[in-house]
Order: sequence, then C-alpha cells, then structure tokens
Amino acid sequence: MKKIVFLLVIFITALISSCNKDSLTADGSNDTSTNPTLLSNLQKYNENLPLVRAGRPSKGDWFGIAGSDILGAYHGAKAGAYFGAVFGPHGATAGSMICGLICGVGASYTAYDHITRSQTENTDSLQTSIISIYSHTNEIESLAENNTTEISISYDTHYDSISAKVAILHNIILDELQNPELTLEEIDLNALTPIESSIIESTEFQQFFNSNLSEIMTEQSLTDALSDNIIKLFFQALKDSAFDAASVNEIVNDYISIIENDNTMTTQEKEILYTAFSVACYSAVYWEDYYNNNDE
Repeated sequence: MKKIVFLLVIFITALISSCNKDSLTADGSNDTSTNPTLLSNLQKYNENLPLVRAGRPSKGDWFGIAGSDILGAYHGAKAGAYFGAVFGPHGATAGSMICGLICGVGASYTAYDHITRSQTENTDSLQTSIISIYSHTNEIESLAENNTTEISISYDTHYDSISAKVAILHNIILDELQNPELTLEEIDLNALTPIESSIIESTEFQQFFNSNLSEIMTEQSLTDALSDNIIKLFFQALKDSAFDAASVNEIVNDYISIIENDNTMTTQEKEILYTAFSVACYSAVYWEDYYNNNDE
C-alpha cells in the first residue's frame, strides 16, 4: 500500500513538474544563458592571482585526481538535478546530491586506479560499491566526525547543508574503497530515500554513469554554457595558483564571494557549482594527505 501511494505521488508530481525538467537540457543543465559581467569578474580575479605552478609538489598526482573529482561531482550534480526534476524542486536537489556524490567518488577512484595501476574498475561494480557504502554510512555521526577544521567554506547555511554533505561523504566513501579489508554488504535500500532509489535505479542515470564517467572526468566535457565557463575559469585558477589544499580552499571562497554578489544565477545553478567547489576542497585535503602518508 505504501508503495502504491508513493507511486501515485510520483505520478502527480511528475505532471506538475514536467515543465521544470523540460527547461533542462539532456546533460542536466538549465544553463543556456551568458553573463559577461560575472565571467569578466572571475577572469579579472584569475589574472590577479600569483602564478605558482612551478612550485606545486610533485609527489603523486593528487592535483590531477582532485580535478577528476571536481568534474565528476559537477557533471553528476547537473545530471542529478535533471533526473530528479520530475519530483519537483526537492527531487532536483536530492538528485543533485546523490548523483554528484556517486559521480564524484566514481571519477576520483577511477582516476586513482588509472594512475596507480593503469587500469579502471568496471563501472557497474564501482557504482554498486559506492552506493553500498553510502547506504551503510551513519550520516549524522559520519558528517560530524569528518567535518574537518582544515576546511572552511564561506557559503550560507542552505548551500552548506547540500554541498558540504556531498564533499564530506565523498571522502568517507573514498576511504572505505581504499580499505584492503573492505567487505561490501548488500545495499540497504531502507537507508535510501524513495527519491534517491528511483533516481539511481533509473535507466537514465545508469546509462549516464556507465557511458559517460570517463568523459566527464576531462575538461573537454565542458561546453560554453555559463556554469561550464565558470568551471573552466575555476580550473584555470587552480592550475595556475593552487599549490596545496589550503590554497584550493582560498580560491573556492573567493569564487563563492564573487558568484554570491551576482543575482542572475538561480539557487540551483549555484548549488551545483558549490557542490563542485566543496568537493575540490575536500578532495584536495584527502589526496594531499594520502600521498604525504603513503610512498607511492
């Protein structure tokens, strides 16, 4: 009976919300606009950053892996908003969170696997592993324990509830995937919300993850849409001026400050960008610490 009621809710919400999804493009973006002023302000910020590329530590390739994380989380969050829009604004947010998390972790682990072993795990099994770990993670305890003081991101409470959650869980799941003694349990479907289950079990998401993971990990995946251009500029800032996790955090806060002063982007567009920025901070800390503590 509970399932029937939920399906009826989905059907009604889908009818009401169809215009929301129709306004999005197939890659999960409703961002077809341009904003020369915002892009110009970000470009000017980049131009004033000190060039430190030559001074970046070369141990491991934590910077390269973090780059894959950022793009995976960004594209996943965009796609998730698209897949979840059928459930209304709440569904778009839930989709952005769960898909940004799965794709961010998937891209991160795939990049690490490729660099260290010159191979990549099957996307089906990787996705199952990520969802299994997520479903068995005590979110409240884990978020509290892993909200590191090394990172301080200056977004407001609304974005903090979504973006930071993705980034913190990203590091928790990566840690579990790296554990050689990890024994995966069956996915605990009761731990997932009905919307999360519907989105990640959908043919759309399965095809997106399995077909596009290797593509969304590269900058070639970015288009001329406004949010994509912001991510391009963000990447340029990191490439030119980030030399450790702290400098990544500083650039993230500066970007958020500039974007928050612009009133033309929607809350959802900002949320997707801030998810990518948050993953940038947490991924940089994770991989920098990993390579500093492991002889690879």
